[in-house]
Amino acid sequence: MITIGSLDRRILVQRMDTADLDAMGGFIQNFSNWDFFFANIEWTNTSLKETEDKTFATQTVNFIIRNVSDNAMKINSGDNYRIAYPLTDDTVDANTQYYTIVGTQIMPGRNTFKKIITKLESRGLPQK
Repeated sequence: MITIGSLDRRILVQRMDTADLDAMGGFIQNFSNWDFFFANIEWTNTSLKETEDKTFATQTVNFIIRNVSDNAMKINSGDNYRIAYPLTDDTVDANTQYYTIVGTQIMPGRNTFKKIITKLESRGLPQK
């Protein structure tokens, strides 16, 4: 059972403002800071895929937040939100990673907690 005391990590939810194409036709997403939450973090599945010269890794991470504010209730996988974590003094820095939201789930018990299911993906790390 989740308790408020276990929500001990500060996360930032960002929302996509615009999506553009660069000069080469690549897709660029522009995110802005949307809201801060205290969360409990569950590190779950990890998968690894290797090609001839690259390794692709995916980590599934669940962030559990209180589902009591209007902003918390709006977070879902279809509206282009992402989570920035870890933060330094509520600021994104070089150590911050971005987690893509792939689903949400309301936790049992009067709908006061929401599980945000995310993926953290590496993009083709060269093999040694």
